Amino acid sequence: MNRTMIFAAIYMILIGLMLAVKAAFRLDFNGYSAATALLLLESGVFLLIFGGRKTALRRGGGKFLFMHGRVLPSQQDTNVTVCFSDADIELPSVLPPEMEVRCFFSNCVVRLPQGRSVRAQCSVSFGDMQTPEGALSGFGEKVLIVGDGPQSLLRLRCCFGSLTLYD
Repeated sequence: MNRTMIFAAIYMILIGLMLAVKAAFRLDFNGYSAATALLLLESGVFLLIFGGRKTALRRGGGKFLFMHGRVLPSQQDTNVTVCFSDADIELPSVLPPEMEVRCFFSNCVVRLPQGRSVRAQCSVSFGDMQTPEGALSGFGEKVLIVGDGPQSLLRLRCCFGSLTLYD
């Protein structure tokens, strides 16, 4: 989802709210302004929720908002943050010594490369995390070693979402 779509969605929601308030307090009320308010509110919310639902392939780390698809961080990326998304994060074959993956209000799958091992520090708040050594739901922290081979530190944070770690 690009900035223009986000701006258009927020603009529609604000105009729709303004018209709804005008209709609720009967400030020059007519049926057309109420219908327009509801249409703009519904369109803005729909655009925010489903507007960026194209399957995407994104290279590099950073922040990913409203996306659906695969994320391929490079070897230099140490942070990947995913918000309001459905992402499949495939870590590079040569991992940095430390890396952090944050998942907020999202559904994320993190895949380790073949022949790599990580010391995973997992923490979850109001979410669900699946690891090869079991699940972590609600609140909690867990430290585990996944895979075999050269080891790196991987911090996994999940808040109001679900995160799955595959080796």
